[in-house]
Amino acid sequence: ILFRVLKTPRHGFTSAGAHDAWFAKLSASSPGTATLNGTVTLPGLTAGTAAYQLKVQVRIFQPGGTTPLTTLETTIDMNGGFSLTGIAPGTYDVEVKEAHRVGRIARNMSLAAGVTTRSFGDLLAGDTNGDDAVTLADYSRLRASYGKCEGDPGYQRGGDFTGDGCISLQDYSRLRANYGTAGPLP
Repeated sequence: ILFRVLKTPRHGFTSAGAHDAWFAKLSASSPGTATLNGTVTLPGLTAGTAAYQLKVQVRIFQPGGTTPLTTLETTIDMNGGFSLTGIAPGTYDVEVKEAHRVGRIARNMSLAAGVTTRSFGDLLAGDTNGDDAVTLADYSRLRASYGKCEGDPGYQRGGDFTGDGCISLQDYSRLRANYGTAGPLP
């Protein structure tokens, strides 16, 4: 699979960084390649604000596979959008995950030459430890940071699901609402 993360002034996407070397032979307009324009929503954060611009991992699998063919990290724009280009046309399972939210996966996604647009839906908050599940371990980490703000000893950013720099009742409510959820979700 060959692809790169686009950086365009229109959307403000970030580059794949170290992965750029993989794509030196491809340009954004390479004929015969696929482009995936994806979106996610982040419950608890306000779309259109800088807090919405979080890093996500996009993992590409063979359909039904458990080992990613490749993994890229990109920053979504203020409206939850991202774009990948230079993908070899084919059928893949495509997963999107933010470090502290449950991931989403699109199974058997057909990417033909040209542009494919896909909304992956809500990335649910509550995964403070990044294991793609909201469990007692996540609750324990949030509880240890409860009432603390950025700069306070013991503050853990992974429990701040509202982007306000503090661990509060709103963050606990997000975790509680998604408790027991494991990803990736369809």
